[in-house]
Amino acid sequence: MTVQLRFQEGRLQLGGVVNFDNASDVCNQGLAHLRDAGSLIIVDLQGLQSGGSIDVAVLLQWVRAAARAKKQIRFDHVSAKLQAIIRVSGLNDVLLLVTP
Repeated sequence: MTVQLRFQEGRLQLGGVVNFDNASDVCNQGLAHLRDAGSLIIVDLQGLQSGGSIDVAVLLQWVRAAARAKKQIRFDHVSAKLQAIIRVSGLNDVLLLVTP
C-alpha cells in the first residue's frame, strides 16, 4: 500500500500506510505542504491505515514545524488506535484533535 498525501481545500490529507521505509519521505512531503498552508492547518487522517508509533513520530515533526512557523495544527479523523498511542505517550496536549 502506498501513501497518499495531498493538500486540498485547506486540509492536508494523509492516507495509506506509513512505515519505516517511507516515513522520512512522508514527513518531508508534509512539511512542504505545511509551509504553503495558512495559519490553521487541519490534517485529515481518515485514510490512514497504519496508526502506529511511526505515525505519531511524523505527526510530531509536523507539530514542531507548525509551532516554529507560528501556525496552529489540528488532527481530524484520528483512529481509536492512534488516539490510544497519543494518550499513553502523554501527547494529548501536543497532538490536538479537531474533536476530542
